[in-house]
Amino acid sequence: MTAVIASNVVLGSTASAGEEVSNGTFETSTTGWIATPKDDGSAPVALARVAGGHTGSYAARVSNTSAAAATTVLNDSPNSVPSTTAGLTYRATAWLRASQANTSLVLRLLQFDASNVLLSSKQSYHWATDTAWHQLTLDVVAAKSGASIDVNALAWDLGAGKSFLVDDVSVAPLATTTTPAPPPPPSPTVSGVLPAQGTGALFGYYGSGGADPTSMETKIGRKFDLIHHFKDFDATNNMWPTSGMLSQAAAGRTIHIGWEMVSYDGGYDSALQPAPGASSYDRSGNAQKTWTYRQVTSGSLDRYLDAVANKVKATPSAKFIVDIDPEMDDRPDIGGTAKIRAAAGTRAEFAAAYRYIVDRFRARGVTNVLWAWTVSGWTATDPSKAWSLQQLWPGPNYVNVIMWDPYNHKATNWRSFGQMVAPFYNSIRGGLLDPVDVTAKKLPFGLGEYGCIADPRRPDWLKAIPSQARLYPGLVSLGYFNSGSWGALGDSASVTAFGTAGKDAWFHTRW
Repeated sequence: MTAVIASNVVLGSTASAGEEVSNGTFETSTTGWIATPKDDGSAPVALARVAGGHTGSYAARVSNTSAAAATTVLNDSPNSVPSTTAGLTYRATAWLRASQANTSLVLRLLQFDASNVLLSSKQSYHWATDTAWHQLTLDVVAAKSGASIDVNALAWDLGAGKSFLVDDVSVAPLATTTTPAPPPPPSPTVSGVLPAQGTGALFGYYGSGGADPTSMETKIGRKFDLIHHFKDFDATNNMWPTSGMLSQAAAGRTIHIGWEMVSYDGGYDSALQPAPGASSYDRSGNAQKTWTYRQVTSGSLDRYLDAVANKVKATPSAKFIVDIDPEMDDRPDIGGTAKIRAAAGTRAEFAAAYRYIVDRFRARGVTNVLWAWTVSGWTATDPSKAWSLQQLWPGPNYVNVIMWDPYNHKATNWRSFGQMVAPFYNSIRGGLLDPVDVTAKKLPFGLGEYGCIADPRRPDWLKAIPSQARLYPGLVSLGYFNSGSWGALGDSASVTAFGTAGKDAWFHTRW
């Protein structure tokens, strides 16, 4: 369960104003509630009062009566909080129960001004692997006086003919005492790694299986600025930076590490780390073990983190960009495929683990790492999923560069490089992360991975990259992913075009 709570509010007991929900127990009726279809109005639902409440005798049952999976919503009508007091924290709780396992249960608070303009949307979710009751809790701070708070309980992509139960819904203001938030830690920059926004971009590369990039460099007639590697958390598996990485760095390349909290082969070094605390399946359906985010924040991985930090610190001339559990937004509760990330913990736990690792490296005096926050990115443009990025954000001064992994992957929905980049870029630049960090949209951007499927149009697509990249001045690093069906450069025409793009003046080897 994930809750969004203001970091500078000390929560106290319920204020005397008391309960705002007039009928949260459903003991006599469903008055004050309606069942609504998916937010776009595309699927019918039904509401009924049924026996078997969390407490008392009854609960509300919301059913998907359509022939396909659909998000279903229990909505208060009218809004439970008709008029807010600016700065006051309102806490909502509800008990939800799914009729089938593997259902995403959600408590959502929508805040509207007097003109019905949406001021904020906060969500707390639980990925229910059973059919038991689960309590969800969520706090929202009133943005202004006179606003209203709309309370929703919902299930994402509920199966056809399936239902969920809701009981004991409560919203009450809390006594609050505001205290100054502690200043964030400094965010050091690493000179000579990223170009200034609007002046160009790094020409980056990942070779299939981590292949030596020199063969491709010979073919395209230039050296890459950045080489992408993936490393797991297993201390027995050649901890980074490896000798190969350091050789590449010594030749003037920046090293980009996708640092995954998994164990690729299930191994671990008991002298430095505990056994992975969870397991799930990767995107290929293979069982894989992972350390949990709570294992990080509990300190049980400190010896391992310190060993890596000391190794990085000992090579100050090498420059690194590091992301932690890349594509952690691509989770099954919102239709994604990264089950192993969900097994590691909640979104809030990821953000806490990210901060912990960065703080640990800084405390060890590491100054040659830039920290990247790398997401798949498709979640940014779907209003029903964009909230998840806010919950994954580590906070001000922990991220040096925002990265995402877009692909032109459908011949029937062909997109130019610019069309591929625009949705996520414009969403973040437009303030998607403002509710959690107003400075995030000013950070530099990078493509951790990007690629284009094999197609007769691909050579021209590649040649157009420099001219189109110039239209996105915040984009300062591009890492082509030469692997898999969405990006492998298997034809000579594409390789030649890739080299032509790389020789454009927008891409420089030295900054």
